[in-house]
Amino acid sequence: MNFNKKLMASVIVTTLVLLTAAVGTTYFISVRSLDFLGHSTMEDLITNLTDTLEMQNSITQEKLVSDLGLMDKEIATQGGFSLAPDEPVTSTMVNQVSKESNTADIPALKLGEETINNNFTLVDSVQNMVGGTSTIFQVLPGRLLRVSTNVKKTDGNRATGTYIPESSAVYKTVMSGETFRGKAFVVNDWYLTAYKPMKDASGKIVAVIYVGRKILTSQLRNVLEKTSYNGEGSCFAALSNGNVIFKKDEFGEPTPETMKALLDAKDEFIEYEQGGKTQLAYVSHYEPWDWHIGLTLDASRLSMGTDRTMLIAGSSITIVGILLAALLFVFLIHRLMKPLRDLSEVTAQIAGGDLDARASYAADDAIGQTVNSVNAMVETLRDKMSEAEQRGDEARQESERAKDAMEAAEQERQRVISLLETINEVTEQALGISASLASGADELAAQAEQIRNGSDIQKTRTQETATAMEEMNATVLEVAQNAGAAAEGADKASGHATEGMEVVTQVIASSKDVASHTNTLTEVLNELGQQAQGIGAIMGVISDIADQTNLLALNAAIEAARAGDAGRGFAVVADEVRKLAEKTMQATGEVESATKAIQNSATNSIEAMTTTSKLVEQSTALSEQSGAKLEEIIDQVRETADRVRSIATAAEQQSATSEEINRSTEEIHTISMETSEGITQSVEAIRQIADLSSNLQQLIGELQKSSGE
Repeated sequence: MNFNKKLMASVIVTTLVLLTAAVGTTYFISVRSLDFLGHSTMEDLITNLTDTLEMQNSITQEKLVSDLGLMDKEIATQGGFSLAPDEPVTSTMVNQVSKESNTADIPALKLGEETINNNFTLVDSVQNMVGGTSTIFQVLPGRLLRVSTNVKKTDGNRATGTYIPESSAVYKTVMSGETFRGKAFVVNDWYLTAYKPMKDASGKIVAVIYVGRKILTSQLRNVLEKTSYNGEGSCFAALSNGNVIFKKDEFGEPTPETMKALLDAKDEFIEYEQGGKTQLAYVSHYEPWDWHIGLTLDASRLSMGTDRTMLIAGSSITIVGILLAALLFVFLIHRLMKPLRDLSEVTAQIAGGDLDARASYAADDAIGQTVNSVNAMVETLRDKMSEAEQRGDEARQESERAKDAMEAAEQERQRVISLLETINEVTEQALGISASLASGADELAAQAEQIRNGSDIQKTRTQETATAMEEMNATVLEVAQNAGAAAEGADKASGHATEGMEVVTQVIASSKDVASHTNTLTEVLNELGQQAQGIGAIMGVISDIADQTNLLALNAAIEAARAGDAGRGFAVVADEVRKLAEKTMQATGEVESATKAIQNSATNSIEAMTTTSKLVEQSTALSEQSGAKLEEIIDQVRETADRVRSIATAAEQQSATSEEINRSTEEIHTISMETSEGITQSVEAIRQIADLSSNLQQLIGELQKSSGE
């Protein structure tokens, strides 16, 4: 795998790690936020529902006080209650709890002059005026018997003949002379009630009047039906004894252990298994009614599938980011590698022997400085090589001259030897050739003198050649030293470039970390701005609803005032609704102000983070360009250093060759000196021979004279 592929793989892996970390962090934070928001929403739903129960309880209790007063007033106007023992009434009495029954004759209960037993005029009149239910109980030993009522049984008939046993808290309270107010079980359902004991003229409690309203009204049932978590989940209400007051089909049939855990919870979350799924429930206890009211939901639907959507979106972003990073990296590598590829081609030409090749790069940066250094180094190397070649040519010329001189000297030496042999022969024939020997000796002496002069010239040339070779050797050594220094400089440059690459890599990593966190923060702020806008819109709707509710409450109060005493209870309700609307408007205004502040802060933060993100992206791009260029510089500098080392090695080898030539030249010089000395000795010997020849000639002349004589 080459450097480009390694670098690309590194960038892709780094991008993958960074994007995965960013997406994972965002997903984790978002899931936690969604989980927190889901829990808060469930808690708010139950809290709002509990507030609704409290408001209904308060309004109903006040209404019951008004209804009871109205019924008491009607009874007083009709003369009050009394018993008529002489008018027995046969009655079948049924315990409303145990359902036990018995039949007995009881005294008739009178209201004024009218018998109340099975007379429904008063209770129906009260119901028509104030609504709800009303009953007149006749007090019997150990029981309160319904003799007139508009409370219905499950079959739709009036619940006359049913009684409240003495074990009931209602019985105990009214028989002590006090009015009972609160929740009570009436025939077959739970009611908010008011029971007031009524006395006859003697002060004996003979009857009890009742007004009440069902706790689970159709309106409240509708509210419970509609209470859900964005259309999912089930609301339920149960008593502490485990009796379920309200539930939806989705609630199912929890196990006894699960039901106990739900009833034991108080303003807290409970997780349980049902139907192979994990259910999440938030339960609160409303003590005035002993209602355990809660909302259950499939735990996997708490985030409404947003977590899965975010995971898919994050994975898509990661894949797209990797592809974009790969494409951008390929483009940058192609752009950044061009000047270094040009430099590589030039250095390859130089390595091939083309010292006229030059690299060009206009920018004054690290690559430009490297290109200029390489050009200067090649220029210096070319000058040194030219000088070395010139010195070598001179040395070769001098060597050839020395060789020619040696050949001439050898030829002269052979001639001297031949002449000496001839002299020996002439000596043997002294008489015949004495004259020739004398003239030949003179001529030989002249030639020997020329040879000695040539030998002196050869010696001088040899010395000059040796001097030139020494200078060339010094030049070659200087080239080798310069090449070594250049290689060392290239190694140092490579080291510095490597250190620079490490620094740039750290800068790139830091820039990418900053860019990743900046993008993550920008996305979070965008989501915050959008959520704040959504909250603002919701607050606007709530404000409009509160405003309209306030107007409706004022209108209702006006209508209740017009109705007089009959509208007094409704006036109380209207006043409570108006107060609640005013509080809602005030809270909505505060939330709207806070939402606007959040929107403004989010907008400013988004703009700042966008600017920061762009600057970080530019810095990262520049750092990546610098890193790529430094990496390529490192490779080229290392290659150049290797080539310079090769040049240094060649220069050292040439220096060794020059030294060898120098030694050969010195040997030639030595031989020339020895030859010159030998020729000098030969000239001296020839002169001696000439003298001897002269002497011989004189002797021969004397002999001739002697022989002539």
